[in-house]
Amino acid sequence: MLNNDALLDKFIEHQSRAIRWQLAFAVVLLVLGLLLLLVAHLLPDQAETSPLNKTLLSASGALISTLCAFPIKDLLARREKADLLRFLKAHLVAVGSIDPAPQGERDRVEAALWTTLTKALER
Repeated sequence: MLNNDALLDKFIEHQSRAIRWQLAFAVVLLVLGLLLLLVAHLLPDQAETSPLNKTLLSASGALISTLCAFPIKDLLARREKADLLRFLKAHLVAVGSIDPAPQGERDRVEAALWTTLTKALER
């Protein structure tokens, strides 16, 4: 059997990295949309009705409105998975540190761990 601690660390890091990338992508879209809005606002007054200004305003609105489709539910599910894996890891370490480790408890925690990982990988 593989080292459970290293495997759990890898899965926890994967979830954390996915959360960071999703948040970074959302921030980039928001900042880009706000920059386009600022550029459209700074154009001279006679250019307010120009096709360029309308295009900039449309693009900035589209970029900013993509945040409405931001997968908050997915982000929270990833965070909950990472928290559950941290809890299982801490419990596994605690059970392993007990001198004579109760084998039934360790087997129960490992079974819960593998069930959790299997369900996480199925999604």
